[in-house]
This record gives sequence, structure tokens and C-alpha cells, in this order.
Amino acid sequence: MRRLLPGIPVSESAILLPEKGEFGRFSTCVMNAYLTPRIVDYLKTLTAALAERGVKAPVSIMTSNGGAMTLDRAAKSAVATFLSGPVGGVNGTIRICEMTDAPNCITFDMGGTSTDVALIYNRMARTSHDNQHEAFPLAWPQLDIHTIGAGGGSIISAQPDGTLEVGPQSAGAIPGPACYLRGGTVPTISDANLLLGRLPSERAISGGLKLSVDAARKAMEELAKQVGRSGDGIQELAESALRIAVAKMAGAVREVSVHRGHDPRDFVLFGFGGAGPMHLLPVADELYLPRAMIPPMPGHLSAFGQMLADHRRDYVSVWGGAASTGDYSDAGQSFTLSIPWQQSYKQWAPLLAAFRARHEETFGYADANNDIQATAIRLVALGLVSKPNIMFPSGDGKNVIIETRPVWFDGAKHDCKVYDRTAMNVGFALEGPAIIEEPGCTSAFLRNGA
Repeated sequence: MRRLLPGIPVSESAILLPEKGEFGRFSTCVMNAYLTPRIVDYLKTLTAALAERGVKAPVSIMTSNGGAMTLDRAAKSAVATFLSGPVGGVNGTIRICEMTDAPNCITFDMGGTSTDVALIYNRMARTSHDNQHEAFPLAWPQLDIHTIGAGGGSIISAQPDGTLEVGPQSAGAIPGPACYLRGGTVPTISDANLLLGRLPSERAISGGLKLSVDAARKAMEELAKQVGRSGDGIQELAESALRIAVAKMAGAVREVSVHRGHDPRDFVLFGFGGAGPMHLLPVADELYLPRAMIPPMPGHLSAFGQMLADHRRDYVSVWGGAASTGDYSDAGQSFTLSIPWQQSYKQWAPLLAAFRARHEETFGYADANNDIQATAIRLVALGLVSKPNIMFPSGDGKNVIIETRPVWFDGAKHDCKVYDRTAMNVGFALEGPAIIEEPGCTSAFLRNGA
């Protein structure tokens, strides 16, 4: 095929994904073939641009499994880049967990168009081999990241019955939210936060952008007409939209925790991304989570995590025996569970017990009388990179309060202090309600008390 079609990328399913499951393998191969020409063009453009700037350092591309790969490898395995952005945030979270001695976290990465959540247990993110992209099976190994259409640019709209809907449509960066004054005319989550006083209107945010309250109000007033509300209830409408968004995001957290056999109250909810810290505590309250954490420079955590990524290759071999390490299922079932190898599994009994425990944790039961079967053996090869010791800067605790402004929450207006996080010293404590600003991000602490 390559001789007959020189210069045309060819994807072979048996080479790309040598494991059982014909349809999943075929679907993954088709997506790889579709993406490869675009990825190859992008990598050529990137390589040329770096060469023009005199950059001689080797370049790596993030993969969906949380590792990195060379440009040549990326050109052959384009399907491995589906989650190349969000996985950086998971890597960064694991590093912060190591630094803060927090073993279990749930990531909450909210940007402009979506929210990505993943569960980290014992400082390890779960890898899934049975994935789906829209309607298409994707059998490539990737971190178990659940994504929903709820971000700062998510559009707030009216349903035919007069109820509100948030997302999944997004205004994106262009034209963006109405308050950006870049041509957007429909209300978004960012417009709602601005109207509620949670974002600054008198000062420019990072990048020099000054948000327009008038444009946000005009967009929300048009929505108010569609749902039969008066213009006097703009703040109430904005808060209702945020409650819907919070409920959706809390559902995403349940998806990666409760639906995987974990109690989210045993985890730290870890908020980052440009909009994550703004909505982190409302989501934690919705789920009755006792602990939440916002790292320094949360808008840059994904980039930080990508810098820490080891090079990684995943290998798989089909197996039909009754005892080995890898993917297992109850006899007669097609769905499998991956059991990481341990030295104690050289004997059959510990491996069987591990499978039963994982099955009960995941599905709520385990059939002790049924035989199990091994379907695949998996191997992960890592090219380790050195992990730097990160020291985040802190302030001197002086001139921490920027201003006091009215903020709406719980159906009422409250005078709220606005803090500069970069001026806070280690151990700084504050009384809520409070808004905390830093470059690239705003955090909201909308409750009374320390």
C-alpha cells in the first residue's frame, strides 16, 4: 500500500493496536488515519518555526496516557494526542500532591469551553483502555479524564419550555463572552460571574482585557425576556445559571469517583485552569467535600505538568491463558479490568483476590464462584525525566487587600473584600466572603468565616 501510494499516510490496525476487539481496533485505526495528515502538517509547521528561531532542543508531544513522545512517534500515532492538553493538568496535580503530602485528589480543570475531571488515587491516575470519542470507540490507552461542556465561555440559553440551559455550546475565545467586546452577543458563564461582581469591571484582567458590565447586562437582559423575567432580576438569573453549571460539574466529579467505586469525600478537590478556582468551592459544597485546594498559578498548571512528563510507550500482547498480569474478566464477559502487576502475583491466589477486590470496588459485587480469564498482557516503558524541586514565590503579607466591592451570592448582595494572592505570605488566613485574584485566575470564597 505504501509503495502504491507514496507520501500518503497508512494506518494498520494490527500494528497500531495489536489486541482483541475488532470493532474497537478498527474504529481507533480509522480515527488515526483521519488525524494523521493534520498532525503531520502541524508538526512540520512547528519544526520549521522552531528552526527559524534557532531552537535546537528536542521537542516532545504530550500523549493521552500522561506521557510524552517524539515527533516521529506522534506522526505515526496521531490518535494518541486526543487528550494531550488535559493530561498535563493531571501530571501537575500529582506533582503538587507529592509536595503537599496529599495522596488522593480529584482534578477540577475548568477552562473556557469545558471542565475536565480525573481521579488520582495513591498519586496515580487511572488509565482506561475502553474509551469513546463521541459515538466512536477509542481503544487507545488514555488517562480516565471525564469532560463536560461547562467552561467560562459556555453559553446560557433558554429551552422551549422556558428553562435555562448551560452549554455545551461555547462562545469560545472569538467572539467570546459578551463582556469581552469581541463580537459576542449571547450570555455566558463569564458574563454571569461579572454581573454578580465576582470578576473585576473597573480594572483590567490578565492580558490587559477590561470586561464590560454593560455588554454582559445587555446579553443577560435578552435572555431574561426569553424566559419571561424582568430586567430587574438579572443577578438572580445569573446566579440560577451558575447553579446549573455547578450541578453539571458536580455530576462530572461523581462520574469519576462514585461511579468508579470511590467516595469523593475521601479526596481533595483540586481546582485549576482559568475558571476552575472560581467554581471550585461551590462544587465542593454541592458534594459535601471537606477539603479543596487551589495551587499557585492555577491557570498554568497544565503547562507545568507537561514539563514534568516522562516519555512513555504502552505495549500490549494478546493473551488467552488463565493466569497472568494485565486485563482480566469473568469468564464469558467481554468487559475487562486491568490489574497492575505486583511481585506477590507470582502465585494465582493473590492475583485472583486482587481481581475480585477491583471488581467489587468498580461494580459493587464480585462473583466468587466464577472463573476469570486473562485477555491481554500490558507493559509500560518509561523514559524518566528529572523532576525539579519547585519553590513557589510568596509575598510579605502587606497590602493584600485590593478593594471592597459588592458581590451577589445566596440571593443577596454582600460587601466582599478582594485579595491579591501574590502579596500573601505563607500561612496567610482570611475571613470570607472573599474574592482572591492572581495573574490568570480568580478564586471565589463565598461563605462567611475563616
